Order: sequence, then C-alpha cells, then structure tokens
Amino acid sequence: MQWLAIGATAVWFLALWSSLGVLRGPGVLRRVRKLVEAAMCVVLGGLLVGVLILLRAFLAFSGETLVAEVRTRWLSPTEFELTYTPARAAGVDPSTPPPAWLRQTKPVGSLPGPPSNALRAGAGGMSPTTRRGVVLPRTECRARHEVSERSESWFDPLRSLTTILSKAEGRVEGSKDDGSGTPDLPKGLHSGRTMALRGDQWAVSGGLVKWHPWLTAMGWPSYHKPMRLSGQFSSLEEQRRRPPTVEEIAEPGVDRFWEAVYWADPYLPFVEAVYGSSAYAYVEPGAVQEIYVTPSGYLIKNRARGR
Repeated sequence: MQWLAIGATAVWFLALWSSLGVLRGPGVLRRVRKLVEAAMCVVLGGLLVGVLILLRAFLAFSGETLVAEVRTRWLSPTEFELTYTPARAAGVDPSTPPPAWLRQTKPVGSLPGPPSNALRAGAGGMSPTTRRGVVLPRTECRARHEVSERSESWFDPLRSLTTILSKAEGRVEGSKDDGSGTPDLPKGLHSGRTMALRGDQWAVSGGLVKWHPWLTAMGWPSYHKPMRLSGQFSSLEEQRRRPPTVEEIAEPGVDRFWEAVYWADPYLPFVEAVYGSSAYAYVEPGAVQEIYVTPSGYLIKNRARGR
C-alpha cells in the first residue's frame, strides 16, 4: 500500500506538471499533447486513489490487531496454569537470549554513577576491587566514589538504564535466576501475568465499542478492553458440577468508558453497537496462542511453528 501511495503521488505530480506545460507551451500541437498527457495522468491518478481507498476500507473492516499472547501448561487433570502477556511486552521472549549489544553491556560498577557494593568496599579500605579483571587501588576507588557522589543526580537516568540492562544479564545483586538461564527482570520489562484456572478451555472477554461504518472505513479502530480470563470445561455436566474460575486482567475490574458509552448509545449517532465480546480455545501446552481484536470482536489463533 505504501508503494501504491507513492505511485499515486507521482502520477498526480506528473499531471500537474503537464497542466503547467499546457499553459506555457509555445505551439498549439504541443499544448494539445500536454493536455492529453495531463488528462491521462488525472485518470490514472484517480484510479490509484480509488484503489487506495478500497484497500484502506478493506483493511479497516477485516484487519486484526494483536492484543496478547497466551501460554498454558497443565497443573493437574482439571487445572492448568495460564500466562497472559500483553502485546506491548509480547515481543520480549524469556526463552530468547539477549542480543549481542546487551551481552556486551558493562557491569554497573564500571559506569559512572553511585558505586556498587564492591566499589564501596574498596573505597572504605576493606579490600581493593576489580574492574574488567584489573585491580584498582584504594585511592582510585575512593576518587571514583567521591566523583559518583557529586554527580549522582546527573547520572541518574543513565544509572536506571544501566541497571535494567545489567539485570537482563543477571549481573546486579538481587536479581534472581531460576536455573533456566533467564534472570528475573524488573517489573515492566516482562509484564506477563500467570494464573491458575480450572477446566480444559480458557476464554478471554471484554467490552467492545463498534463505531459507525464510515468511521471504521476512515481507519478509526473499534474500542476494546480485555477484562477477564476464565477457565471452563468443554463438558456441560462437568461445568455444572464445578464453579467457574475467573481472573481479571484490567484494574479496576470495571471499564467506566465502556459503561458510559453503553448507556449513552441511543443518543450517539457515531456509535453502531456497544457489547461484550468473548472467545475461547482449548488448553494447548507448548503452543503460543495469540489473542486478536477485529472491528467485530476477539478471536484466538495458534502461532505458526517457527515464528
């Protein structure tokens, strides 16, 4: 679509250039030829713009947006563990090793800022410290300690970034490692949420506001907010015997905007419908199941192998 837009712009530019040639042409035949060229460019440009509008409308009504990734594993024959990772953090895969630039990150103690524990020990005269395998004398450690204290506020953003990167390497005191080679990263870098549910299926539900088709065709996506994850049984008898298990995703558990639009819907001409949407799938350990939202509601897909 991007190349199509560039082509349409170029064609309209040629049409404008040919139109200027009609006004500045020295002869009648030359002006007629420029006029024909301009007319052809205008027709071609109009066709390209029409195709762009149709493609935009098609993508607006049939497009889908990734909301979250879900991973599951069995805890017992009737209970499973579900990990919900929003799309903004889904790109960070805990099983993927850090990139090369992250693996080359220096420890916190080697960058300007408040000294590490080892540096404080060396500055206090207890023992020398090392930096990248080189022993630093106590005088240099003390000097670095004084400079760091004077410039603590100036280097504060750099220190925060360095701390996050160093935790990703597992080189900051207090970071945890469960033995899988993946340290416990700061909250916010991995915002996945784990919960225990009962059943052999899981479901996601939330509120949806579907705008008028004209707004959708213009590229205004439907409003949505996933609110709950729940477990359920595919067998109706089993479901009746056991109470449902539900966990909220959003906090607080009520979508005020959706409720306000719901009750004001009869008076809003730009709103087509306000309703709740839900989708469910079977528990599939080892698979990555992706939640998408379309202009009409939620859907769940299994990520293709190798992606």
